[in-house]
Amino acid sequence: MVPEVSQALPRISLGWKWIPVVLFLLFVLDVVRSRRPVKFPPGPIALSFLGNLLQVSSMAPHRSLKQLGKKYGAIFSVRLGTKFSVVLDGYAIVKEALVLNGETFSGRPISPLFLRLKGPHGIIFSNGSEWREQRHFALSHLKNLLPQVKPWITAEAQYLRTAFEQHHGKSISERDQPFDPHLDINQSVYSTMYQVLFGHRLDYKNPTFRAFMHHFMNITDIVPSSSVKLFNLFPMVMQFMPGAHQRLFEEWDQLESILLEQVKQHQQSRNPETPRDFTDCYLNKMENTSGDGTSSFNQKSLIASATDLMVGGTETVASVLRWLLLYMMTYPSIQDKVHHEIDIMIGPDKQPSWTDRVKLPYTNAVIHEVLRLGNVIPLNVPRQTTKDVELKGYRIPKGTTVIPSLTGVLMDGTQWESPTLFNPNRYLAENGQFRPVDAHLPFSTGHRMCIGVNLAQMELFLFFTVLMQCFHIETPEGDCPLDLSGVYGSTLAPSPYRICARLRK
Repeated sequence: MVPEVSQALPRISLGWKWIPVVLFLLFVLDVVRSRRPVKFPPGPIALSFLGNLLQVSSMAPHRSLKQLGKKYGAIFSVRLGTKFSVVLDGYAIVKEALVLNGETFSGRPISPLFLRLKGPHGIIFSNGSEWREQRHFALSHLKNLLPQVKPWITAEAQYLRTAFEQHHGKSISERDQPFDPHLDINQSVYSTMYQVLFGHRLDYKNPTFRAFMHHFMNITDIVPSSSVKLFNLFPMVMQFMPGAHQRLFEEWDQLESILLEQVKQHQQSRNPETPRDFTDCYLNKMENTSGDGTSSFNQKSLIASATDLMVGGTETVASVLRWLLLYMMTYPSIQDKVHHEIDIMIGPDKQPSWTDRVKLPYTNAVIHEVLRLGNVIPLNVPRQTTKDVELKGYRIPKGTTVIPSLTGVLMDGTQWESPTLFNPNRYLAENGQFRPVDAHLPFSTGHRMCIGVNLAQMELFLFFTVLMQCFHIETPEGDCPLDLSGVYGSTLAPSPYRICARLRK
């Protein structure tokens, strides 16, 4: 018998003495990463492993980057992860990049989080031909749906008014009770988006609507957490680790199940000749392109687009409405002018309509100024260069993440006189009529500008006008001083506050 020959390889043991060598090699690798490419925009020195995290506050990164812009100029770079990002700080540089070189700056970096949740699909987090198809479809159909959406928003504004009225007791001693308007506002805004997606309104207490709203609210609360930030940095490791990101995945799965059930119901009840909502329009498109192997229209992309519309059209609008009430309490004389204009031009009994915005230039100006100072998406949604490009003499390679700071645009001292002051008059011409300002870009600009801007503007005007027509918003006696600094998270939202909504009639 031939003796068996062992095929086992000899065990290699590095031993403890190799650990310093490995750490040194990692350090050298990170030092190389920390070197800016040739002709790349300048910026603060990036430390090994930390990059520029020490120079950029996690609580207010928009303010930190604004300060760095004062030092390094309108275009500079920071390393906030494993790679450098380019920051654009100011109206002129943002316009040059996003408008004059719009195609080059039209890419979107997709974080590991959103790849895990929805893949490279939908409108916001997609690229190339799929992004063009999905964006064009959403833009055209949201525009076509606006006539039927207007009465939904008008009705929802009255539901919000009723919700505020319910905080008043029947006796004099119970009236004008302080309350936090956050939930009431969220219910109305989420209800509007639910109707855009699915064509019918559900009562606020309906279990399906409450689940729809609360799953998404929970998701937006979790996204800014440290656990999610770590997942974006180390996805291969963090996917197996406990933390808030695991709860986010659970919330997302439950939200998707609600959306899928609504899609299933639409498939059974829709009439292709008379689409009722965005979902019907999308299902029609899926049917019409079913034989096209290159089409990106499928059920997965429908769910991704629906969640994108929610991302862009719920928390942002709700945050601006909360900023509006906060500024009205902070500046009661401006609130009085809004009341006076509404009383004169509409009256106490006529229900405000979208066409009334022409009659209410001052009210419109107040909304625009709160959009500017509220600045709910202060760093914009990042872009990515689709090819090598030269900007202001600097070379930016293809695939570079670009942060076109809206804080830099909306607080640009070359475009706004006394930019830190709350001044609605800056939007009014000498004859008192509303006058647009080119640098007013709270919804961004260029190829990736917010697709729901018309819907958002309509909601803000109707909700705010109805509330101002009916209520005088006051600070509850004894409450803490009002805070206009905001809390940075999924949006830049006001710190929690309470109001007294005193009936005006």
